[in-house]
Amino acid sequence: MCPCVLIDKLRNVFGKKKRTSKETSQSSNSATSPVEPGEDKKKEKSKKSKKSNKSRKSEKSEKSRGKSKGKSKKARSNIKSPNNPGSPSDHNTPSSRCSRPDQKITEELNGQVIHNKPDPKNFLLRVLQSERPDLIGPDSKLDPGELKTLDTHLLKKGELRDGIDIQLGDTCKTNDSLMLGSNGEVEIKSLYAYGRFGSVYIVIRKNEDSKNGEELLDSMILKTSRRMYASARMEHEIKVLKYLQDREKNRPTHIVPIISHGTAGGTPYFLMPALDANLEKIRQEIGHKMPWVDAFYIGQEALIGIKECHDLSIIHRDVKPTNLLLAIGNIKAWVLSDLGDSCPVGKSKILSPPDALTIPYISRYGHVATQKPMKATIAMDIESWFYLFLDLFIVLPWKNKVEEDETLAAKNAFWENLSKFFEKNCSKLPPQILPIAQIVVDSSIEKPYSQLTAILRDGFNKNNKTSPWKPDWIEKRPKKEQAPTRPKTTGKGEKTKSGMASSSTGTSQTTESVSKNQKTSGKQSEPKSVSKSAVKSVTKKVN
Repeated sequence: MCPCVLIDKLRNVFGKKKRTSKETSQSSNSATSPVEPGEDKKKEKSKKSKKSNKSRKSEKSEKSRGKSKGKSKKARSNIKSPNNPGSPSDHNTPSSRCSRPDQKITEELNGQVIHNKPDPKNFLLRVLQSERPDLIGPDSKLDPGELKTLDTHLLKKGELRDGIDIQLGDTCKTNDSLMLGSNGEVEIKSLYAYGRFGSVYIVIRKNEDSKNGEELLDSMILKTSRRMYASARMEHEIKVLKYLQDREKNRPTHIVPIISHGTAGGTPYFLMPALDANLEKIRQEIGHKMPWVDAFYIGQEALIGIKECHDLSIIHRDVKPTNLLLAIGNIKAWVLSDLGDSCPVGKSKILSPPDALTIPYISRYGHVATQKPMKATIAMDIESWFYLFLDLFIVLPWKNKVEEDETLAAKNAFWENLSKFFEKNCSKLPPQILPIAQIVVDSSIEKPYSQLTAILRDGFNKNNKTSPWKPDWIEKRPKKEQAPTRPKTTGKGEKTKSGMASSSTGTSQTTESVSKNQKTSGKQSEPKSVSKSAVKSVTKKVN
């Protein structure tokens, strides 16, 4: 039922005032007094005109109130209106986060993965119960249409408007945070991509921040919740990211760093360096399967990020292609993102409901964890990593399945008939895949990083037929203007346009010019070939 109709009904029932003595006397007098023909019509017209004047006055007063709020210097929120950049909007109103009413949430975005696969049954109900348990309880009786209406409302109210300014909150320990500037104010440029729970925006610095010739970051990424006032998951991700990089030495290099964090419109957010699209999006842009040499390289990059989590006793629990992002500045580095489902090793915690892009990569143990709390284990991430890696060579047998039960059954059948699967697809797969699968399924190997690294290195070397090696995500990807931008890397030890020292100095994080997995030249367009010494350095980092 429309809220306006409900309010009108309540007014009709409870809103009638008791008639005073004056009103009764007036009514009796009007009933007995003589009235000229047409006088009733004149009175009705005058009443209507008075009502219309009152409605106009109320509208004007509401507009004036909105303007006065916009002009007020002292505001509770750290969000500023795009129409009046110098005026923050009210913290208590979600309209500051709401996008244009006519903007469609499902429109194609620069970094958004395009797919037509349906989500599992009751996915929307489970997501809303996870994100907004205050609105949707375990015994909710809302039908699918009502759930869709509620979710659309939360999505629209939760989206940040283009052009608003945000005064950044606390900064974190990272090299990029040193280049935020004195006031740390950024502007929302556009929505870049979104997932089940989070939205990613391109943010740019305000022009007035570049004072005294300081070199500052020009473009960054802001992540926040998709739905209005959905805070728990985002607060958890911020906490985990701060823990991972809150150290003076040996900070993770293949996990997305956090620069700053705060609250916008009542919902937490965090800021990270500009990154390129995820692996799934890049595969769609290339339009074909990646060469085997590229697949072995990506598998190694993802494994480094997973190991960095495990070294600090964190299980990611959501390893998939859409959570592996290509770095900007170092075009051969891949970083792991989205730690909203992560938790410490051995802790029992329920896993968020998977969507169509998540189900193919959940471990078998993870499927159980979506129904009840289960202990987080290293094997969960390793199995998910294997599905991501295998999918680079051949379509997963269960990739087109929709429901969790049928997907889990297909995964169990795959591991039970492992040899038959590889015999059937021996011409489509390199010989290194079978021993990798045997290591993954071997429960006696708790930390199989060194064994997997050795096989990945062998697969890369044997399939690298060109020198210098140029991956397809550089050579075959369509040339187009990317929303996130990072400055090109310069020579050894020199500073880039953003003030970031190149990776050869050892000071950069995700934008290093030298990845742990592959050494590249200082110029972005001329990567060097893989040498044996470079490959050996990978083993030292991962073992």
